[in-house]
Amino acid sequence: MLDRADTNRKPESCWLVIKLWHIDSPARSNHFLRFIDRLNFLQLKANLYIIIVRTLTLELLMLSVQGGMSALTQGAGKKF
Repeated sequence: MLDRADTNRKPESCWLVIKLWHIDSPARSNHFLRFIDRLNFLQLKANLYIIIVRTLTLELLMLSVQGGMSALTQGAGKKF
């Protein structure tokens, strides 16, 4: 079992969540979620990091779609 000194290690907990974010198989992600659940002192931090990572990913996706749309609209009037 990990001791309480490990609760202050933010990079590791963030890395766990980033790894979770990139897991493609539902079976592997469920196993990983159960692993995080066992680490009770990281669970709250992990949930917060998941929200932050999902929000940033959604914002980046929206920015890339907006950028693609503006590139299409700007290039629509040009003739080759």
